[in-house]
Amino acid sequence: MGRPRYQQTPASAGRLFALSHDLMGALDLEGRIAWANPAWEVVLGLEPEGLVGTPYLELLHPDDRERALAVQADLGAGRTVRPELEVRLRTSTGEYRHVLFNAVYSPEERVLYISGKDVSAMAERTMLNTRYRALVANLPDTVVTLFDPDLRIVVTEGAQLVRRGLDAQAYAGVPLAETLP
Repeated sequence: MGRPRYQQTPASAGRLFALSHDLMGALDLEGRIAWANPAWEVVLGLEPEGLVGTPYLELLHPDDRERALAVQADLGAGRTVRPELEVRLRTSTGEYRHVLFNAVYSPEERVLYISGKDVSAMAERTMLNTRYRALVANLPDTVVTLFDPDLRIVVTEGAQLVRRGLDAQAYAGVPLAETLP
């Protein structure tokens, strides 16, 4: 007796789109949203039915529109197959969420299929890390060190390291006890 075989049906594919945490949808050749799954409402607070017919550029942060149009043109011309594009999408409250999109163009159907993952938390951590490092690197006469729960150095920065000719990167992952005389 073997395992039952799973057979994908149109209904099961539709269920995947409906249950996905990722933003899924399709754009027509004019760049309007043709359909969107329920994740758009969860992530952005925008009802999928209300998005149909909306030009996707209206949802993008103005600084991200040119890059999005370039990717769309490359897809339509066959110069790329599955590009990744991180953009900021406006929510129903006017805030922006960082979304990493993949897209594929279907010339037979004349639609661009899109799938996006909300990466806002990751983008925020990267931005905070960059700001933190810039702040610490510019503090005079200072060394700042962050540790993990096992007292291993996660990051160390500061002008005193530079003055003493020490490489801050060399300390990453080193137990604190090994750095003390």
